[in-house]
Amino acid sequence: MEIITLTRVEDPTTSRWMTAISTDYSVPRDATVFAGWDNGGNGERIAIWVGKDGGGFGAIDGDPEGYVELSAALARGDTGFASNHPGVDEYEFEPGEFDPTAKTLELKVRPSFF
Repeated sequence: MEIITLTRVEDPTTSRWMTAISTDYSVPRDATVFAGWDNGGNGERIAIWVGKDGGGFGAIDGDPEGYVELSAALARGDTGFASNHPGVDEYEFEPGEFDPTAKTLELKVRPSFF
């Protein structure tokens, strides 16, 4: 079991990727966002939106900039956008799983998660 530490993001709107995810997916509104990378920044980008009830949504993506381009193209109605980005891997979790007031959170994952 691998443990990945995610850090609270004070202003997720400064990340184009997090903004695209929050637009395209059903993330809890007024959520606390935590983010990090697996493998110390050499792997996939991870962001978790934790609602006030401790439940929420997570996204895992090996190509964040590619997703931003895909999201923008789809928002323009460009269905012919030539992208081989598959979208993000979604991670939904139940209320009470995470503390939205924490400064960091630990995500326990199996190596096959990525």
